[in-house]
Amino acid sequence: MIPHDANETDVREEIAAPMLAALGYERGTANNIAREAPLAYERQFLGRKKGTDHPLRGRADYILTVAGAGRWVLEIKAPQEPIDINAIEQTISYARHPEVSAAY
Repeated sequence: MIPHDANETDVREEIAAPMLAALGYERGTANNIAREAPLAYERQFLGRKKGTDHPLRGRADYILTVAGAGRWVLEIKAPQEPIDINAIEQTISYARHPEVSAAY
């Protein structure tokens, strides 16, 4: 059991990484794992696009490829962080990104 005062990196290293390795995810294989993948939405805006609008940026904790075909996103949170609508929407936004196109 991971301590309540653990941070996101602790969860990633002590829980997520071993679990993904046991499931057969490995960088450069058909079950590829991309860590801390930077994503940007250059064309996301509300209303009229202006030259001064900044792109939205984020980093997906894990983008995982299944058998060279489908993808899914795993977003890690520290134990004290709630899995609320903001965390869910964050993960969905990464999954829907055109470079990811994840099913989950």
